[in-house]
Amino acid sequence: MGLALDEQKETDEVINSNGYTFIMEKSLMQTAGQVEIDGSQFGFQISSNLNAGANDQGCSSCSSC
Repeated sequence: MGLALDEQKETDEVINSNGYTFIMEKSLMQTAGQVEIDGSQFGFQISSNLNAGANDQGCSSCSSC
């Protein structure tokens, strides 16, 4: 999972936390389960119940990174 700037759509869930507004597509939110976003001076770290799988190559396997 990653963060990106986006406009809210009707299919999105909105979460406000610590002065930030996050949106996530409702169907993804149901699949991901609990999502935690931790912020630091170095950026954000996202964790959820989604498992990338043992064969996932991460960003090296996609052309949009």
